[in-house]
Amino acid sequence: MKETKSNILKSALKLFNEKGYLNVRLQHIADEAFISVGNLAYHFENKQEILVALYKEAQLLQKDLLHELNIVPLFEHLDRHWRNVFEVQQAYKFFYLDTLEILRSNRSIRATHQDHVEWEISQFIQMLKFNVSRGVFRGLSTEEELGQVAYLLWICESSWYRQAMVRGEVPEGSEGFRASLWSILWPYCSEIGRQEYQQVLSMDKLFDTP
Repeated sequence: MKETKSNILKSALKLFNEKGYLNVRLQHIADEAFISVGNLAYHFENKQEILVALYKEAQLLQKDLLHELNIVPLFEHLDRHWRNVFEVQQAYKFFYLDTLEILRSNRSIRATHQDHVEWEISQFIQMLKFNVSRGVFRGLSTEEELGQVAYLLWICESSWYRQAMVRGEVPEGSEGFRASLWSILWPYCSEIGRQEYQQVLSMDKLFDTP
C-alpha cells in the first residue's frame, strides 16, 4: 500500500511539473502510475489531496534547509543553501510556476503557505543579523531595513524560476538563481564581506561578481 501511494505521488509530481497542476486529471495520474482510477481514489480521494501531500514534502525540505543554514549562516553556507533551494524548486517546479492558482484553489495550503512565508522571511532576518554582527554587512541598522532586504530575498527566491520560464529560459543550473540573490546582498557587503564573497567565488567560479 505504501509503495502504491509513493508511486502515485511520483507520477503526479512528474505530470504536474510537465503539464502544470491545472492541466492534469486523476485519469492522467492513474495512467502514469499504471493503476486504475479506483485504486488511485482508494489512496487519494481527489487531486487536492495529492497536491497537499506534495506541498508538505516540498515545505519540509525547505524548512530543513533553512534550519541547517541558520546554524552557522556564513557566506559559504548561504551559497550552498541557495544551491539546495534551487534543486528543491526544480524537483517541485509546478508549485513555483503555478503558485497563485494553487493557493486560490486550496485554502488549507494558502493558510499554511502564508505562515511559512512569514517564517521564511524571519529566518532571513536572523541570517542578516548574524552577518551584520560579524561585520560582513553594513547599512542594515534598523529592523525596517533588515525586514525590507529579507522580503526582497524571499521575492527573488520564490519567483526567480517562474520569471526565467516566462522569459523563455529553461534553467538547469543554479548559477543565475544564486547570482540574482547575491546581487541583492552585494550593496550591503562591507569590505570584509566582499572579500569573503570573492572567496566563495574562488571555490566555485560559476558566475561573476554582481
